[in-house]
Amino acid sequence: VGEWLSLSEAPLWAFWKELLTVVALASIAFGAIAAAAQKNLKRLLAYLVVAETGFWILALTEFDSGSISAALYG
Repeated sequence: VGEWLSLSEAPLWAFWKELLTVVALASIAFGAIAAAAQKNLKRLLAYLVVAETGFWILALTEFDSGSISAALYG
């Protein structure tokens, strides 16, 4: 039937990994900077969630058991 490539060897995955890494870093930076300027607690927490989502995306792009368990279980 053919050889199966692991996800890390697929050329399309390399493109998506780079793109998601850039999006994650932008989310972390934007969320942290926007949260620092907030005086409203609800908005502060919302921007911190945006930054945390960037950390989740960054962990999931590595796609190994250690990073996925760190993203899921803190």
